[in-house]
Amino acid sequence: MPRPLLACLVLLTLLLGGAATLRHAMTGPGQEAVAPASTSGSARALPRAAEVGPGGDFLGVIIPSASVEIVSRTEGQVEAIEVQVGARVQVGAPLVRLDLHPLRKELAIAQAALQTARAQEQLAQVALSEARDRTQRYAHPKLVSLQAMPEEEIAAAGFQEKSAAARLQSAQAQVQEQVARVEQIQQRISDAVIKAPFDGVIADRYLDPGAQASPSRPILRLLGAGGLRVRFAIPEDELRGIVPGAPIQVRLPREGPPLTGQVENVSPEVDSASRMIIALARLDVPPGADVPAGIVVRVRLRPQGERAALAVPETP
Repeated sequence: MPRPLLACLVLLTLLLGGAATLRHAMTGPGQEAVAPASTSGSARALPRAAEVGPGGDFLGVIIPSASVEIVSRTEGQVEAIEVQVGARVQVGAPLVRLDLHPLRKELAIAQAALQTARAQEQLAQVALSEARDRTQRYAHPKLVSLQAMPEEEIAAAGFQEKSAAARLQSAQAQVQEQVARVEQIQQRISDAVIKAPFDGVIADRYLDPGAQASPSRPILRLLGAGGLRVRFAIPEDELRGIVPGAPIQVRLPREGPPLTGQVENVSPEVDSASRMIIALARLDVPPGADVPAGIVVRVRLRPQGERAALAVPETP
């Protein structure tokens, strides 16, 4: 296969694999879920191509430490988006607000239904108390000894007491149901203000105010501010020395000194089709450096002696 075509396949593999690793999937009620960078499971999608550049370099892609697509846990109309693309946010900062008018009306109806259920519960308690008093009067030892009350009335009093107890249980269940409904709506109102799950940067915006939000429609994309990673693939015959903790050099497309880092994870299996192994390394990015996620870089393993030399502090 021509070398340019191999390089194209490599880049496509890394970009798609990195995106799949960080893709967030919403599950049950939840406004967001963080998808940290990972090495597991991504090797299966690699094409059968060499990923080694000139001079033994490995092609890689810069990825964020975490990435999440912000979605709403509940359906509703977007009232306001509090941030712009490129804005830095802190954990807990409000990102999106949904229109609360429909939920507030629904809450008022549920609270009224709860009050009705509690009133029915009180009536059922009074009815049970009266039925028990009647049964106790009919069962008084003097009345029993004198046979003053017919057996039919005594049996009827017992039946009324059991019926009153059953009605009370039904009324209590209705109260519990309405309480759960009110709490559910209150939770939906709380979820209508969507907050940042971690410190990061807004990378993209998918919806505008007035759009209909739902758990299946992302609103924003948030990239974590916890550092950058580089994801790269290694041919199986080049794996020697690439272990967790191994030092690496990363060369960016533009001019400038290379970045350094350390290998964090190495996939435990070789992809049977491509004969590649996926590795993930942490980058040491200098303060103020502009290293955007998604760019293609070249990764090279640094000799162990070089790492030791860099670790020795200078003597004043």
